[in-house]
Amino acid sequence: MRYLEIRLAGSFRDTGPLVPGLAPPSSQDSFRYDQFLETVQRVIRSRKIQRVCIRCESSFTKAGYAGLEAVRRELERMRNSGKELEFYAMEYGPGELFLASVCDTRYIHPLGSFSLLGLSSELLFFRKLLAESKIGIEVFRRGRYKSAADSLKHDRVDPLSKEQYDELQRQRWETISMRSAEALRKPLKRLESAAEYGIISARAAVEKGFCTALTTPPEWQAKRRARKEKKAKPFRLKGRYGRGKHIAVLCFEGAIVDGRSRRLPLMGQAVGDENFTSYIEKLRKNRRVVGVVLRINSGGGSATASENIYQALQQLAMEKPLYASMGTVAASGGYWLSLAARRSFAESLSVTGSIGVIRVLVNLHDMLRRFGISVSTLRTHPSADFPSSLRKPNSDERRMLEEEMDRIYQAFIERTAEARKRPPAEIAPLAEGRVWSGHDAVRLGLVDEIGGLPDAIEDLRRSLGIPKARVAFYPRIRRTMLQRLLSNGAGSGSAASGSAGLAVPGAATDTGWAEIKSFFTHPMPLEPDELMQTAVRVLGSHLLNNPAAFNVVNQDR
Repeated sequence: MRYLEIRLAGSFRDTGPLVPGLAPPSSQDSFRYDQFLETVQRVIRSRKIQRVCIRCESSFTKAGYAGLEAVRRELERMRNSGKELEFYAMEYGPGELFLASVCDTRYIHPLGSFSLLGLSSELLFFRKLLAESKIGIEVFRRGRYKSAADSLKHDRVDPLSKEQYDELQRQRWETISMRSAEALRKPLKRLESAAEYGIISARAAVEKGFCTALTTPPEWQAKRRARKEKKAKPFRLKGRYGRGKHIAVLCFEGAIVDGRSRRLPLMGQAVGDENFTSYIEKLRKNRRVVGVVLRINSGGGSATASENIYQALQQLAMEKPLYASMGTVAASGGYWLSLAARRSFAESLSVTGSIGVIRVLVNLHDMLRRFGISVSTLRTHPSADFPSSLRKPNSDERRMLEEEMDRIYQAFIERTAEARKRPPAEIAPLAEGRVWSGHDAVRLGLVDEIGGLPDAIEDLRRSLGIPKARVAFYPRIRRTMLQRLLSNGAGSGSAASGSAGLAVPGAATDTGWAEIKSFFTHPMPLEPDELMQTAVRVLGSHLLNNPAAFNVVNQDR
């Protein structure tokens, strides 16, 4: 008997870097869902591999609950195909139990712990920091629930934000607890009561039936040697699987920006409409591709870039069937992109919707005065420098901005109404910038079906009337040998994790003032909550630790 090891480690990503050039170094690997999916397909087809050993590292990101759903579904598919699954984790929390519950054997380290304390989210608020730093903030938004700037304007969570995020947390816990209890064949009440135990020992977890046995990693390896099992070599992944007519999976992952794709200290990977529309055009012209599934993992970005990509997707959809698959998040601009698809799929815990617009203007005039910096602006017209981070907007400029916000918001509602074949009056109450779970989005008619990427691919295959399909992932970013060597040197890979991770947004230590000022001078009307929180965190750190940086302001203007 042969067994294959699969390691779950690092931040969940749908695919590799979408920005040409060198992948930045990272202290952790990234978990590549496209590679994991290909590995699962090959395991299921293999007659030699009878056992799959899944090791879940503490670094594996479990905050993306839709990602956990996607991984769990593939584990379940391997088990249903007749493979025996072993799961190992040093410690167990709700995420680990959710994954392990579909496995035949669940190992835990003898000195590990088991915890079902529930789920939580920690939100940071910067109003006092900004006030003390003399940084002025003005927020323009359409949608009562659009909460991207709450961390800048408030000291605590807004009631409307609390309402929507409490509901998301409730559904996450309900899904994790119910499915885990069902798979473990335990009453839900018993699993719920475990949350009241606090943290219990690994031995107690085994006694209560949550885990199967205690073992250390060396002992786990020894068990397999004692059974005289041979370790299968990792698959040589090709970015595709299956045979038959070609179905392309086009991955969009990151913030949506105008122009070229790039990596930004404040946003990490940012996918530009120029680059992505070229990828769409290549698939449209590729005669071998008979259908496309757009895989989305994006919290949004530029409205103009979103519309440009949407138009390109529509051109593609006129010639080839286009489906959409929502990953961890497909909200704001991410949801906008999905509207071009004939059918849309979402995990029950995908975050989607957020049909709204927000824009933040920052005034640094008073803060600069604290450092003895004055500003003189030369202009041909009163508003030639608008929007500017060095002064407050005047009444005419505020009016222009309000009108712009109205236009974009109405365009978003109308675009949604057109795609969902409903009158705008029915979409407006579902908008307001509110985020919805995939489950609620299907119930409200904003998404067609609950399902993962394989479900979208299978549904597209059936609609094409083809018996089988060859699935290939795009875009394929070409890199030179030197770039590959330098990128691969940033981290070690595995069958289910990428060779190099992406830099954590905002983690760069050399954030330049020009980049910070550019971000706030030209904010994106559809930015996600995390983007604004990260921006302020980096800005605040930069202000407190690098006051000399403001000496470049006049030069940059």
